[in-house]
Amino acid sequence: MCLRLLGRAPTNLGDGVIRISWLRETFDQLPPSASPDTTEQFARAYALSLLGGVLFPDRSGGSIHLQYLLLVEDWRRAGRFAWGAAVLSHMYREMGRSTLHMTQSSSLGGDLGG
Repeated sequence: MCLRLLGRAPTNLGDGVIRISWLRETFDQLPPSASPDTTEQFARAYALSLLGGVLFPDRSGGSIHLQYLLLVEDWRRAGRFAWGAAVLSHMYREMGRSTLHMTQSSSLGGDLGG
């Protein structure tokens, strides 16, 4: 999938995630004589780094799951997604996960009873 959509793949592709640092290093500068296919691959890499680093960050802070690459495969289809709702949903899910790790009890606000 990486080869097809990005034109290259990282050597240490583990657990279906790509390091954002690899994306930024590999797709740092678009060559001046880039073909339309190469330009599209660089655009996908940039979009993928935004998705993983800005819109859908997780606790790892430095990687993004390959599932997001499929979202930017077709630009026309990607333009029809409800990105705002997806980002909001992701933010709430991550906040909930963080809260669960910070509390000992199963209730969101902690154990208020006696």
